[in-house]
Amino acid sequence: MSWPVPGKRAGEGQQSGAPEEIGRQILLDSVPAYIFCKDTENRFVWVNEVFSEVMGLSKGQLEGKRMEEVYPKEQAAAYWRDDKEVFASGKPKVNIIEPVATKEGVRWLQVNKMPFRDKTGAIAGVIGFGIDITDLKRAEEDLIVSKKQIEAQVAERTSKLKGLYDSLAKQNKDVIRRQIELAEAKKDLEDKNYELNDTKNKLQEQSAHLEEQVRLRTNELNRNVEELEKFNRMAVGRELKMVELKKRVGELEAKLDRVQRQNGSGLSVVAGDD
Repeated sequence: MSWPVPGKRAGEGQQSGAPEEIGRQILLDSVPAYIFCKDTENRFVWVNEVFSEVMGLSKGQLEGKRMEEVYPKEQAAAYWRDDKEVFASGKPKVNIIEPVATKEGVRWLQVNKMPFRDKTGAIAGVIGFGIDITDLKRAEEDLIVSKKQIEAQVAERTSKLKGLYDSLAKQNKDVIRRQIELAEAKKDLEDKNYELNDTKNKLQEQSAHLEEQVRLRTNELNRNVEELEKFNRMAVGRELKMVELKKRVGELEAKLDRVQRQNGSGLSVVAGDD
Protein backbone atom coordinates (compact mmCIF):
# COMPACT_ATOMS: atom_id res chain seq x y z
CA MET A 1 0.00 0.00 0.00
CA SER A 2 1.37 3.39 -0.97
CA TRP A 3 1.15 6.34 1.46
CA PRO A 4 -0.39 9.69 0.54
CA VAL A 5 1.80 12.36 -0.91
CA PRO A 6 1.47 15.80 0.69
CA GLY A 7 -0.52 18.20 -1.44
CA LYS A 8 -2.29 15.42 -3.36
CA ARG A 9 -5.66 13.87 -2.77
CA ALA A 10 -5.98 10.22 -1.82
CA GLY A 11 -5.22 7.97 -4.78
CA GLU A 12 -3.18 10.56 -6.67
CA GLY A 13 0.38 9.48 -7.37
CA GLN A 14 -0.14 6.03 -5.83
CA GLN A 15 0.64 2.69 -7.36
CA SER A 16 -2.12 0.24 -6.62
CA GLY A 17 -1.71 -3.45 -7.05
CA ALA A 18 2.02 -3.63 -6.28
CA PRO A 19 2.95 -6.81 -4.39
CA GLU A 20 4.21 -4.78 -1.43
CA GLU A 21 0.97 -2.81 -1.32
CA ILE A 22 -1.14 -5.98 -1.59
CA GLY A 23 0.76 -7.67 1.23
CA ARG A 24 0.47 -4.61 3.45
CA GLN A 25 -3.26 -4.37 2.79
CA ILE A 26 -3.74 -8.06 3.58
CA LEU A 27 -1.83 -7.58 6.82
CA LEU A 28 -3.90 -4.53 7.83
CA ASP A 29 -7.16 -6.30 6.96
CA SER A 30 -6.23 -9.30 9.08
CA VAL A 31 -5.75 -7.22 12.24
CA PRO A 32 -8.89 -7.33 14.48
CA ALA A 33 -8.78 -3.58 15.05
CA TYR A 34 -10.06 -0.40 13.43
CA ILE A 35 -7.15 1.01 11.40
CA PHE A 36 -7.32 4.14 9.29
CA CYS A 37 -5.16 6.85 7.83
CA LYS A 38 -6.19 10.48 7.30
CA ASP A 39 -4.39 13.39 5.69
CA THR A 40 -3.94 16.87 7.11
CA GLU A 41 -7.15 17.98 5.44
CA ASN A 42 -9.21 15.53 7.51
CA ARG A 43 -9.81 13.11 4.62
CA PHE A 44 -9.61 9.32 4.82
CA VAL A 45 -6.64 8.08 2.84
CA TRP A 46 -7.21 4.40 3.47
CA VAL A 47 -8.97 2.13 5.97
CA ASN A 48 -8.75 -1.57 6.75
CA GLU A 49 -11.50 -4.14 6.27
CA VAL A 50 -12.66 -4.09 9.95
CA PHE A 51 -13.16 -0.31 9.83
CA SER A 52 -15.03 -0.58 6.51
CA GLU A 53 -17.34 -3.32 7.78
CA VAL A 54 -18.25 -1.61 11.03
CA MET A 55 -19.03 1.63 9.17
CA GLY A 56 -21.16 -0.22 6.64
CA LEU A 57 -19.29 1.45 3.75
CA SER A 58 -16.78 0.03 1.31
CA LYS A 59 -13.20 1.15 1.32
CA GLY A 60 -13.83 3.00 -1.95
CA GLN A 61 -16.75 4.83 -0.37
CA LEU A 62 -14.67 5.89 2.63
CA GLU A 63 -11.31 6.77 1.05
CA GLY A 64 -11.20 10.40 0.02
CA LYS A 65 -14.17 11.45 2.16
CA ARG A 66 -13.88 14.09 4.88
CA MET A 67 -14.81 13.14 8.44
CA GLU A 68 -17.93 15.32 8.51
CA GLU A 69 -19.20 13.45 5.46
CA VAL A 70 -19.12 10.18 7.42
CA TYR A 71 -19.79 11.19 11.04
CA PRO A 72 -22.17 13.64 12.69
CA LYS A 73 -20.75 17.16 12.82
CA GLU A 74 -20.01 17.30 16.58
CA GLN A 75 -18.46 13.82 16.58
CA ALA A 76 -16.32 14.61 13.51
CA ALA A 77 -15.17 17.86 15.16
CA ALA A 78 -14.07 15.95 18.28
CA TYR A 79 -12.04 13.50 16.19
CA TRP A 80 -10.48 16.35 14.25
CA ARG A 81 -9.41 18.11 17.49
CA ASP A 82 -7.47 14.98 18.47
CA ASP A 83 -5.86 14.83 15.02
CA LYS A 84 -4.77 18.46 15.19
CA GLU A 85 -3.18 17.86 18.61
CA VAL A 86 -1.10 15.09 17.03
CA PHE A 87 -0.18 17.39 14.09
CA ALA A 88 0.80 20.19 16.47
CA SER A 89 2.84 18.07 18.90
CA GLY A 90 4.26 15.59 16.39
CA LYS A 91 3.75 12.94 19.08
CA PRO A 92 1.26 10.09 19.46
CA LYS A 93 -1.89 10.55 21.47
CA VAL A 94 -2.89 7.30 23.12
CA ASN A 95 -5.77 5.79 25.09
CA ILE A 96 -8.42 8.05 23.61
CA ILE A 97 -11.83 6.73 24.63
CA GLU A 98 -14.44 7.85 22.13
CA PRO A 99 -17.80 6.71 20.73
CA VAL A 100 -18.21 5.81 17.08
CA ALA A 101 -21.54 5.80 15.25
CA THR A 102 -21.87 2.57 13.23
CA LYS A 103 -24.60 0.74 11.39
CA GLU A 104 -25.00 -1.41 14.51
CA GLY A 105 -25.28 1.61 16.75
CA VAL A 106 -22.76 3.42 18.89
CA ARG A 107 -19.57 1.50 19.60
CA TRP A 108 -16.87 2.57 22.02
CA LEU A 109 -13.25 2.55 20.90
CA GLN A 110 -9.92 2.94 22.60
CA VAL A 111 -7.89 4.77 19.96
CA ASN A 112 -4.20 5.49 19.63
CA LYS A 113 -3.23 8.11 17.05
CA MET A 114 0.27 8.78 15.74
CA PRO A 115 1.60 11.19 13.14
CA PHE A 116 2.40 9.90 9.62
CA ARG A 117 5.36 11.55 7.95
CA ASP A 118 6.23 11.69 4.24
CA LYS A 119 9.64 11.03 2.74
CA THR A 120 10.78 14.55 3.67
CA GLY A 121 9.85 14.04 7.32
CA ALA A 122 6.92 16.42 7.23
CA ILE A 123 3.71 15.35 8.91
CA ALA A 124 1.41 14.20 6.12
CA GLY A 125 -1.43 12.81 8.22
CA VAL A 126 -2.39 10.64 11.13
CA ILE A 127 -2.72 6.88 11.49
CA GLY A 128 -5.24 5.57 13.98
CA PHE A 129 -5.57 2.18 15.66
CA GLY A 130 -8.82 1.53 17.47
CA ILE A 131 -9.85 -1.40 19.67
CA ASP A 132 -13.52 -2.05 20.29
CA ILE A 133 -14.12 -1.80 24.03
CA THR A 134 -17.91 -1.59 23.81
CA ASP A 135 -18.42 -4.76 25.84
CA LEU A 136 -15.87 -3.54 28.38
CA LYS A 137 -17.53 -0.13 28.45
CA ARG A 138 -20.95 -1.68 28.94
CA ALA A 139 -19.54 -3.94 31.63
CA GLU A 140 -18.00 -0.86 33.22
CA GLU A 141 -21.32 0.97 33.01
CA ASP A 142 -23.11 -2.07 34.41
CA LEU A 143 -20.49 -2.15 37.15
CA ILE A 144 -21.10 1.53 37.87
CA VAL A 145 -24.86 0.89 38.00
CA SER A 146 -24.31 -2.15 40.20
CA LYS A 147 -21.96 -0.11 42.37
CA LYS A 148 -24.55 2.63 42.73
CA GLN A 149 -27.20 0.04 43.54
CA ILE A 150 -24.91 -1.60 46.07
CA GLU A 151 -24.02 1.82 47.51
CA ALA A 152 -27.73 2.62 47.74
CA GLN A 153 -28.38 -0.72 49.44
CA VAL A 154 -25.42 -0.17 51.74
CA ALA A 155 -26.66 3.34 52.51
CA GLU A 156 -30.15 1.98 53.21
CA ARG A 157 -28.80 -0.81 55.39
CA THR A 158 -26.41 1.62 57.05
CA SER A 159 -29.35 3.89 57.78
CA LYS A 160 -31.31 0.96 59.20
CA LEU A 161 -28.30 -0.20 61.19
CA LYS A 162 -27.80 3.35 62.46
CA GLY A 163 -31.45 3.46 63.46
CA LEU A 164 -31.06 0.10 65.17
CA TYR A 165 -27.81 1.27 66.77
CA ASP A 166 -29.46 4.48 67.99
CA SER A 167 -32.37 2.43 69.35
CA LEU A 168 -30.01 -0.01 71.06
CA ALA A 169 -27.91 2.89 72.34
CA LYS A 170 -31.04 4.50 73.79
CA GLN A 171 -32.11 1.20 75.32
CA ASN A 172 -28.59 0.74 76.64
CA LYS A 173 -28.70 4.23 78.14
CA ASP A 174 -32.05 3.39 79.73
CA VAL A 175 -30.62 0.13 81.07
CA ILE A 176 -27.55 1.93 82.42
CA ARG A 177 -29.76 4.62 83.95
CA ARG A 178 -31.92 1.96 85.59
CA GLN A 179 -28.83 0.13 86.79
CA ILE A 180 -27.56 3.37 88.31
CA GLU A 181 -30.95 3.98 89.92
CA LEU A 182 -30.99 0.41 91.24
CA ALA A 183 -27.43 0.82 92.52
CA GLU A 184 -28.40 4.06 94.24
CA ALA A 185 -31.55 2.45 95.67
CA LYS A 186 -29.47 -0.52 96.81
CA LYS A 187 -27.01 1.82 98.50
CA ASP A 188 -29.88 3.69 100.17
CA LEU A 189 -31.24 0.36 101.39
CA GLU A 190 -27.80 -0.65 102.60
CA ASP A 191 -27.43 2.68 104.41
CA LYS A 192 -30.88 2.30 105.94
CA ASN A 193 -30.13 -1.31 106.82
CA TYR A 194 -26.92 -0.16 108.46
CA GLU A 195 -28.86 2.49 110.38
CA LEU A 196 -31.47 -0.10 111.36
CA ASN A 197 -28.77 -2.52 112.48
CA ASP A 198 -27.08 0.25 114.43
CA THR A 199 -30.40 1.21 116.01
CA LYS A 200 -31.10 -2.45 116.71
CA ASN A 201 -27.72 -2.87 118.37
CA LYS A 202 -28.30 0.26 120.45
CA LEU A 203 -31.77 -0.98 121.41
CA GLN A 204 -30.32 -4.35 122.32
CA GLU A 205 -27.71 -2.62 124.43
CA GLN A 206 -30.37 -0.46 126.06
CA SER A 207 -32.59 -3.50 126.55
CA ALA A 208 -29.73 -5.41 128.15
CA HIS A 209 -28.99 -2.41 130.36
CA LEU A 210 -32.66 -2.07 131.32
CA GLU A 211 -32.89 -5.80 131.99
CA GLU A 212 -29.84 -5.50 134.23
CA GLN A 213 -31.39 -2.49 135.96
CA VAL A 214 -34.68 -4.38 136.38
CA ARG A 215 -32.81 -7.38 137.72
CA LEU A 216 -30.93 -5.22 140.19
CA ARG A 217 -34.06 -3.36 141.22
CA THR A 218 -35.95 -6.62 141.50
CA ASN A 219 -33.24 -8.06 143.72
CA GLU A 220 -33.29 -4.86 145.75
CA LEU A 221 -37.07 -4.98 146.01
CA ASN A 222 -36.92 -8.63 146.99
CA ARG A 223 -34.44 -7.76 149.72
CA ASN A 224 -36.66 -4.91 150.84
CA VAL A 225 -39.69 -7.18 150.84
CA GLU A 226 -37.79 -9.72 152.88
CA GLU A 227 -36.72 -7.03 155.29
CA LEU A 228 -40.29 -5.70 155.45
CA GLU A 229 -41.63 -9.15 156.03
CA LYS A 230 -39.03 -9.71 158.69
CA PHE A 231 -39.83 -6.34 160.20
CA ASN A 232 -43.52 -7.09 159.94
CA ARG A 233 -43.02 -10.38 161.69
CA MET A 234 -41.07 -8.58 164.36
CA ALA A 235 -43.69 -5.87 164.58
CA VAL A 236 -46.48 -8.42 164.76
CA GLY A 237 -44.58 -10.27 167.43
CA ARG A 238 -44.16 -7.10 169.39
CA GLU A 239 -47.77 -6.18 168.94
CA LEU A 240 -48.76 -9.62 170.16
CA LYS A 241 -46.47 -9.24 173.14
CA MET A 242 -47.87 -5.76 173.79
CA VAL A 243 -51.35 -7.12 173.58
CA GLU A 244 -50.39 -9.92 175.93
CA LEU A 245 -48.65 -7.49 178.19
CA LYS A 246 -51.61 -5.15 178.15
CA LYS A 247 -53.84 -8.07 178.88
CA ARG A 248 -51.61 -9.13 181.74
CA VAL A 249 -51.47 -5.57 183.05
CA GLY A 250 -55.23 -5.39 182.77
CA GLU A 251 -55.61 -8.59 184.69
CA LEU A 252 -53.21 -7.39 187.34
CA GLU A 253 -54.99 -4.08 187.62
CA ALA A 254 -58.29 -5.89 187.96
CA LYS A 255 -56.89 -8.20 190.54
CA LEU A 256 -55.34 -5.30 192.39
CA ASP A 257 -58.59 -3.47 192.29
CA ARG A 258 -60.41 -6.44 193.79
CA VAL A 259 -57.86 -6.83 196.45
CA GLN A 260 -57.98 -3.18 197.28
CA ARG A 261 -61.71 -3.34 197.55
CA GLN A 262 -61.51 -6.38 199.75
CA ASN A 263 -58.81 -5.24 202.09
CA GLY A 264 -59.26 -1.53 201.86
CA SER A 265 -55.56 -0.96 201.46
CA GLY A 266 -53.83 -1.54 198.29
CA LEU A 267 -50.31 -1.59 199.79
CA SER A 268 -50.91 -4.27 202.44
CA VAL A 269 -52.59 -6.45 199.97
CA VAL A 270 -49.75 -6.14 197.60
CA ALA A 271 -47.18 -6.75 200.32
CA GLY A 272 -49.02 -9.79 201.65
CA ASP A 273 -49.25 -11.28 198.15
CA ASP A 274 -45.55 -10.90 197.55
